Amino acid sequence: MIKNMKIKTVMIAGIACSFVFAPLANIVPASAATLTSVTPTTSLLSKSNKYYRAHKSAIVKKYKLDLSSQTALTSKKTASVYVKTSNKYLKQSLTLAMNYWNQKLGRKVLKFGTQRSHTLTFSVSRAQATLADESDAWWSPTDKKMQVRYSFFVKAPQSLANEILSTSMASLIKKANANIDEYAKTLDPSSADYAQKLATYRNAQIAAAKAQLTAEKSDISKSNIGYKARTLEYAGTLAHEFGHALGLDHSPNKNDAMYYASDTPQIYDYAKLKANTKGFNPLTYTDVARAKLALKMYSAVK
Repeated sequence: MIKNMKIKTVMIAGIACSFVFAPLANIVPASAATLTSVTPTTSLLSKSNKYYRAHKSAIVKKYKLDLSSQTALTSKKTASVYVKTSNKYLKQSLTLAMNYWNQKLGRKVLKFGTQRSHTLTFSVSRAQATLADESDAWWSPTDKKMQVRYSFFVKAPQSLANEILSTSMASLIKKANANIDEYAKTLDPSSADYAQKLATYRNAQIAAAKAQLTAEKSDISKSNIGYKARTLEYAGTLAHEFGHALGLDHSPNKNDAMYYASDTPQIYDYAKLKANTKGFNPLTYTDVARAKLALKMYSAVK
């Protein structure tokens, strides 16, 4: 196969073709991963309160729980959220995040409260990020506040739109190169018109990739899909923070929503994002099992 027939970059006016992604804003120092599973067994989830009290320290350590973060829970193991923001997009993300947990736990653990009756407050923080704190959202057990950093939130739609387009570009180039490789295998390299046929096919692949990318770029701009991506991204972010409020520390598993640098990768897939209507629930079996254990521990030791 002729190496220079590979597509390295598809040039379209107005599209940056470098594959440089913005750093994740919610990264905090990771705790050392352990080879010990943090997924509670069904047997452990069926133990008595006496057992949980007797083995509290070992359970908390092994399954990476943080019972000191459960300050918003009531005796019924629920939390009620007072929404102290008028931002409709944040409200959408918050609602999705609460639904993610309620659906997976099988009951309404997270509820909406009022200014007079609530156990935690959700609001926006105007504080600017620093080198010591680049969090995009956080849960503060002491003052029972869950907050989103507004400066990151307002910039997210454009940066996400750029990432979606870059992801599409990378995917289209990969697909085109695979097609070129397969087509080259059908040709006779010793044929006089080998190079011409391969070049013609390559140009057709480039044209098709350009056309699709141009169409996606236009739709991303017209449909404001970056805002939809932000809503779903922050739904995942807030689901992570609610995990802390339920008593979970970070998970060593990269696929878990409670991983320290968790993400919602589906939002970068143009087709999946366009088709989605119910959000991308990031909670894994491990996330949910740990939350169930944390709630049982809360009842046992409160």
